[in-house]
Amino acid sequence: MYGLIDEDMALDFAVQIKKLETTARVINVRINSKGGSVYDGMAMFTCMRKAKCAIDVYIDGIAASMASALAFAGRKLYMSKYARLMTHKPSGGSFGNADELRAVADEIDQCEADITGMMSERLGIDSEEVKTKYLNGKNNYFRADAALALGLVDGVYDGEEVTFPDDAPVDEVYDMFQTRFEAHLNNEETFNPINMRQIPLAVWGQICAAMEITDSADDTAVVASVKTLTAKAKRAETAERKLKEKEQEVAAEMKERTGKEITAMLDNALRAKKITAKQKDIFARQYEEDVDGLKEMLDSMGAFISVNDRLNQSERQAPGVSFTPDVQAMVDKGWDALDKSGKLADLRAKSEDGYLAVYEEKHGCKPGERVHQQPQGRKGR
Repeated sequence: MYGLIDEDMALDFAVQIKKLETTARVINVRINSKGGSVYDGMAMFTCMRKAKCAIDVYIDGIAASMASALAFAGRKLYMSKYARLMTHKPSGGSFGNADELRAVADEIDQCEADITGMMSERLGIDSEEVKTKYLNGKNNYFRADAALALGLVDGVYDGEEVTFPDDAPVDEVYDMFQTRFEAHLNNEETFNPINMRQIPLAVWGQICAAMEITDSADDTAVVASVKTLTAKAKRAETAERKLKEKEQEVAAEMKERTGKEITAMLDNALRAKKITAKQKDIFARQYEEDVDGLKEMLDSMGAFISVNDRLNQSERQAPGVSFTPDVQAMVDKGWDALDKSGKLADLRAKSEDGYLAVYEEKHGCKPGERVHQQPQGRKGR
């Protein structure tokens, strides 16, 4: 909207909006206009309000008279810090008799009422306040910082710097920006009062799906969805952290409980003389976390009897000592086979008698005894 608001601009504007709204998520309208026809401006206002996508407005230079009313049609309104916003009552003229002139005056009053309603809705204030502050019979100029403080605009951007007095007339401000615009027409790369970047529609569709909103959602819905997702993410992170801490706590408790259970089993086995104190230390390391394995091993063992007790018992025991089937199977393999497979210790743990049997078979004596062999004498002739 760089130029005078008239029938040609209104028609071109409507065509562009209809074309862009089929592909764009947001249309950015940039303004440098000193106003123009109220009726054509009303048509453009309606076109903006009925668009199928959001429309944001950027005042690059000046938005004066009817252009200021059009600026308020956007979803969001931004203003260059070098720009101006000017509001005043609508005006017009006519030639005719008194009745005709009064009819024109009535129509101007109606146009003022319409513009007042547009501004009242946008600014959230009543009609009387709008008339007092902005449609009060004089030209009301607002710099960007003042407009932002009054809530007339939603934000301020850098734009292109220009220098002119605060009380510069509308035509002068408009001409400065229009001259710059025309100078850049043949060099679009340098004409960038503000970078109004669009999100590609395909990407925006994916974002909307992830945020569980429609692609036509307004700013309030988008912000609300972001806040909801952020809150969910924080809750998930907290729950995940607590779960991990709980898992570590349970693992520590289980390890402690397992350790106590293994210690108790070994202590009981030691008191029952199934194992020695040295074996207890060995089994504690071997079965550090294997309760079932330790129980199975201990259940298969008989009561432990020292070697001396075994020897004394053997002297009193009648020949032909019987073994359990598993011990007998190991005894049948003999010393060498058990030694090679590393099972001698298992045999001894299961049955001291079995161990002594294979030892005596291998060495010809009991542990601790020596075998004395008499040398054979030579035969003389």
